Amino acid sequence: GTDIQQIAVMNSDRPNASYSKLNPATITILDDRLAEKGAKEVARHESFHLIDGKYDYKLSAGLEPLQQRLLQASPAFFRKLNESSFIPEVGTGGHSDENSREFFASLMNSVAHDRCEDRLKKMDPEFRKNYAEALRTVRDQLSSTAGFPQDAPILALIDQRLSSSPLKNR
Repeated sequence: GTDIQQIAVMNSDRPNASYSKLNPATITILDDRLAEKGAKEVARHESFHLIDGKYDYKLSAGLEPLQQRLLQASPAFFRKLNESSFIPEVGTGGHSDENSREFFASLMNSVAHDRCEDRLKKMDPEFRKNYAEALRTVRDQLSSTAGFPQDAPILALIDQRLSSSPLKNR
């Protein structure tokens, strides 16, 4: 598996967090971010970057064509997927429209959120349709990436989300 060996907390007067492939076992969270609500979700978002980096960003690369299409057809999808909207307790954050890596991290963070199904029920039908397509796309990408464990819990969680009532038959 992917091990996070260190979470570095750095002094800062602006909230942010990051992951760098140059230091693949470390997630950096600037200290003002920890004082905010949603620090767990921020760390989880950065953890998904770490996992993606372990596979040379092949996990997120499979989302790029879908992201480009949705940016044209449904830009509101990304505003609703961003952590600041999908996970309201975070308050701020998310820039899933920026690139496929950010799309991947925000999408996976939403999947892993314990109230994902409740949030999906409140979303409009177009969002749910696009979200289901994104989940199918990322599931296919995870399943086809060499070395990605086929028994990874996230695959079962994606399947669970896809079979939930808000996404069923989408």
